Amino acid sequence: MKEFFKKPLVHYTTVLTIVAIICGLLIGGVNAITAPVIKQNEIDAQNKSYQEVLPAGETFEVIELDNAPASITTAVKGLDSSNQVVGYIYIASGTNKHGSMTIAISIDAQGKVLGAQFVSIQQTLNVEGTRFNLSLFVGTQISALAPDGDLVSGVTNSLNTVRALLTDVATVHAEVADVPLDPYTVMFGEGFTKEVDSSFVATEYVKSKELVKDSNGTDIAFLYKLNGFGIYNSESTEEKDITLYVGVDNDGKILGIVVPADEYHHTGGGLYTNTVTFLEIYANTMLSDVETTGADLTSGATNSKNLANQLMAALKEVVLG
Repeated sequence: MKEFFKKPLVHYTTVLTIVAIICGLLIGGVNAITAPVIKQNEIDAQNKSYQEVLPAGETFEVIELDNAPASITTAVKGLDSSNQVVGYIYIASGTNKHGSMTIAISIDAQGKVLGAQFVSIQQTLNVEGTRFNLSLFVGTQISALAPDGDLVSGVTNSLNTVRALLTDVATVHAEVADVPLDPYTVMFGEGFTKEVDSSFVATEYVKSKELVKDSNGTDIAFLYKLNGFGIYNSESTEEKDITLYVGVDNDGKILGIVVPADEYHHTGGGLYTNTVTFLEIYANTMLSDVETTGADLTSGATNSKNLANQLMAALKEVVLG
């Protein structure tokens, strides 16, 4: 046996085998230690990129996609600290004759683009112009693809690729997002139109009046914009404003009240929800039956509810005299 191991080929083969086994064990041990760290680093880097386009998101959940366009590689739901959805993020990639690009775009449940940036852009023509063009879609509706401003010219192929990616994002977003019904469509029906009543004279709280027609052009209702300032925090004397949009039909029935979050400058979150829920008591009631003085204002958002009631009282006075 000793003579067997003295043979050079056998000796070197044995040594190499032992070394390979030891190295394999070492590599396996190191990998077992480092793999979770590497994975966590990847997750942290990914979450950082998500937060760049959706700062309100604190945690992110990957959405499994079925039959999505090939350009959409990732869909993510962004959640805040209360585990409420604050937006959706999509990663989309495309190519053209100038090269490739990958964009990250965040959208809220109503379809508004909250943020957009290039994850990577390998274009041989006016990259900064293409970056600027993408930025013009922030704040617009993903379904409309109407930029907010003048696009940089001379980058047609890159712009077409951006538009194609945004179109694919819009398609996926319509499928995966929990998109609420448009409140005005709920009030007035599909195909309604509005026009400003130029004869209306604004008051301190009732700022405008619009005439609403159904899809056949028949006058069916009015939409009033109410706005007012009031103290929003019992520990402060500072006043901030809130805006309500109230639909009233031709018979004087309140069809609904919309309280846009971006026009509500009192405390948000649960207190905003309390105010919105409180105003629902007036839906489907006659404006003449609105009794703002007897409403329950004791369970949260009292200052905001008081102001909302003040606005409703002002509307009743303007409409009914």
